[in-house]
Amino acid sequence: MSRMPLKPSTVSSGMGWRTSLRSKLARARFLGHDMTTISIPKHVGRLTGPAVLALLFTALAVSTWGCWPDLLIDFGRELYVPWRLAEGSVLYRDIAYFNGPLSPYFNSWLFRVAGTSFRTITSANLVLALLLVVIVYRQIVRWTDRLTATLACSVMLIVFLFAHLVAIGGYNFISPYSHELTHGMVLSVLALSLMTADHLGTANWKAAAAGVCWGGVVLGKPEVLLALTGGIGLLAVGEYVGHGRAWRGWLGRWAVFCLAGCGVIATAALLLATRMPLRDALLGVAGGWRWMVTTDVQNQVFYRAVTGLNEPWLNLGRMALSGITVAMVLVAVVLIDRSAKVGSRRSAALASLLVVGAIGMRGQLSPMVLDPRVLPLAMIALTISLAALILRSLRRSVPKREWIIWMAWALFALLMLSKMLLAPRFRHYGFALAMPATVLCVVLLVYWLPPVLCRRWRGGRLCMSVLIGLCIVDLGFVWHASEMVVRMKGLVVGSGADRIHGYDAESARRDVLLARTVNAIKTGVPADATMLVLPEGVMLNYLTRRSNPTPYINFMPPELEMFGQRRILHAMQANPPDFVVIAHKDTTDYGVRFFGSPTYGQQIMQWVNQHYHVVEAFGAEPLKSECFGVELLERNAKHSYLSILNRR
Repeated sequence: MSRMPLKPSTVSSGMGWRTSLRSKLARARFLGHDMTTISIPKHVGRLTGPAVLALLFTALAVSTWGCWPDLLIDFGRELYVPWRLAEGSVLYRDIAYFNGPLSPYFNSWLFRVAGTSFRTITSANLVLALLLVVIVYRQIVRWTDRLTATLACSVMLIVFLFAHLVAIGGYNFISPYSHELTHGMVLSVLALSLMTADHLGTANWKAAAAGVCWGGVVLGKPEVLLALTGGIGLLAVGEYVGHGRAWRGWLGRWAVFCLAGCGVIATAALLLATRMPLRDALLGVAGGWRWMVTTDVQNQVFYRAVTGLNEPWLNLGRMALSGITVAMVLVAVVLIDRSAKVGSRRSAALASLLVVGAIGMRGQLSPMVLDPRVLPLAMIALTISLAALILRSLRRSVPKREWIIWMAWALFALLMLSKMLLAPRFRHYGFALAMPATVLCVVLLVYWLPPVLCRRWRGGRLCMSVLIGLCIVDLGFVWHASEMVVRMKGLVVGSGADRIHGYDAESARRDVLLARTVNAIKTGVPADATMLVLPEGVMLNYLTRRSNPTPYINFMPPELEMFGQRRILHAMQANPPDFVVIAHKDTTDYGVRFFGSPTYGQQIMQWVNQHYHVVEAFGAEPLKSECFGVELLERNAKHSYLSILNRR
């Protein structure tokens, strides 16, 4: 039986929702179906969505304030390097660094303007996080509706921007383990938004601004550059195909983009070349690409586990299981919609069995639909589907620009997952790498799929409502898991604008011992003394404002692979630090347990043992057992700092 389209008056007044006919027609044009036969909520008020997101942003910022970083791992570099640059040091010449120069110099500029402090960095990151939410919200509203945009941005806030899903801090946007990742994400989203903002051939200033953003991403991390270049490249090819005979406008637009991007890269190289040889400046601009080509870092045990290549078949099996369970939930939701629409008890019973089966196969209630293991499969399916629509339309006419734009976003999201393709997750690196794909999945779940899956019985509204409810339930589980970790951080380390929250004595002994170490260094080590921390813990240098006399600030397996143990040892011998701090660190994830073993840092450790002696210890002896401990060592000399202080 043929379907009769609903009248506009019926579309705009159902269930108390004021749904515009224009939005239904837009969705119909995008999907290629007669979607005016159903009524799906759209308008939730022009200010309701932004108000909800503003309240959520504020609540998350207040509840997690100061708990974002880790006191020992990674984030100390994000504070120490900008501090030293603000004091006059030069990146790559005075500080060994393996990423591009944009983020360290941007953060050092913040320190010069607003003062050197943890609060300065986090305040700037809060602004950038808010900017990211605004851009994403506007993009989603442009192509879908405010309800979908509000839900997608809520997922961003709870799961990615503020989450604390593992014991180690630093995997969030406010105190990230690497600012190159978060800065690159903001620049990438901004670049894609600018290049899709206008019709073809217009607003060359936006193309120039997008090119500047791309150039900034070049000066960051390789994985973000790969994703952005893939998305932008697909957009350029798609626009060329859709341009028809007006190729001059397309060429001018993308020429402006390329010139602006290359201009940023050249400017960065020339500025660095004023302080170092041109070759070193070019290698610095190359950033992580240099080490990917010249070393074997990416094949270390840790990074293979991150990618999922350590157990590929097991990880593929887990992804398949997650895909099956999510598909079962989707089918169940569709059956619920059908049961409510046509009154089928059989559909309701089958839906119940599918939900129970999915929970049984998964072994837990959550996640029901927001499962990170499904993200690569979803992005591959979305990209292939859009490509099929585009290729099919090419036989008849020019493809719809909406398809090209969404395919570019889908490819960008898929390439962002490449670093953890077989082991996708929200925690750890997933706080940034999984975010674009998750946002697209939310849009797919609550906006695109319901009208397509339920069009036979002219349903979709209940399906959409149930999927929104399941997303909210999954968000609740994530928020609860994050809050459980945050509540354990009752210890305050540092003072004033450098106040950071760590785990209290009841939760973990590590941060308590680190706090005692910071106080001991501040009171017992002279302000002009130099200090080096092994194998990781440059946060101690920053919190005590004791500089490292060598260019090397981290001594984890990747750094020793990139810079070389012999080169690091020569730098320590040429400029020996007055004090050395040895902080316990189990590096089993990298294939070797402790620093100082025959295959990891043995020469450096032997030299330290020969030329330094322990003056104070906190906790267990480091690098010997599972128990955490810290040792403060002083260089052997007739007139040491501490001996002079003791005589006084």
